[in-house]
Amino acid sequence: MTTTLATAFFLFGILALWIGGEGIVRSVMSYARVFKIGAFVLSLTLLAAATTAPELFFNIFAAIQGEGEIGLGNILGSNITNFALIFAIATLFIPLKKRDEEAVWAYPALFGVSLFFFLVGLDGTINRFEGVMLIVLFGVWMFLAVKGEHKKRLLERIGDALPEHRNKSQIALTTILFLASIVLLAGGAELLVRSVEHFSVAWNFSPFLLAALLVALGTSLPELATVLVAVFKKRDDIRSGTIFGSNIFNLTLIIGVTSLIHPIEFSQTNFLFFSFLVIVTTMLAAPIIFNFRFQSRLWSSLLLASYAFFLIYITTQLIA
Repeated sequence: MTTTLATAFFLFGILALWIGGEGIVRSVMSYARVFKIGAFVLSLTLLAAATTAPELFFNIFAAIQGEGEIGLGNILGSNITNFALIFAIATLFIPLKKRDEEAVWAYPALFGVSLFFFLVGLDGTINRFEGVMLIVLFGVWMFLAVKGEHKKRLLERIGDALPEHRNKSQIALTTILFLASIVLLAGGAELLVRSVEHFSVAWNFSPFLLAALLVALGTSLPELATVLVAVFKKRDDIRSGTIFGSNIFNLTLIIGVTSLIHPIEFSQTNFLFFSFLVIVTTMLAAPIIFNFRFQSRLWSSLLLASYAFFLIYITTQLIA
């Protein structure tokens, strides 16, 4: 494969993941109208699942080809991008209007998952048993999110943000959109994996770092689109829930599935830096979530600064 072809693969892969991710989000939102799913639980579960679909497909294809480290880089980079770039920008210009009790409840779970993931990867591998542990943790999280003591608050009606549509033709069109989006995600994921493999060999770059920077930015486009829509519609619950849910999905379900397909081996140095930065960005988001409004923009700025540090680290490592 030539570099020109690999570049075309990369660009078309990103485009396919973006279009496919948007299609998944739209179809999930349409299904939510039918079943009247509450706003926060929608964003924390279904929307999070939809927006992490690009990461899932990319990681599956990477694991099938024995490149689990690329998938790990994608996930860690995506989680950093979600908080340090997307959430930071969204809250810098339009801070959260009030303290969201559901987000406050969900935050300790997100922080706990991030810390647990850090501990799991300390030995430089994530084996199949650890993958099962992560998937079980994901199952526990989903159960608590939907069936826990906060169920009544989580099942508030979406109202005017998700008007009701129940006609069969709408459901049929939504299903077609969903299936077409799956095809785009699968094709885009394969193109991205192939392009990253080529660039890492041709330029002697770390595939982990390329995935953490370029692929993660591409696979985070659905989260970006969803958060921006939530900002313009003034839906703070969806804004926070999407980021929370996406990051939990990434660290538990997606890495769990990836390691079941093929155990992940990776550089401990890179893992320690990126997983620690995931924890740091999660901590920096806490004052925003807990609505310390007088300094919200300060913490958003610190999140952006952490993303700049992330970019500087990757750049220095790639050119070293």
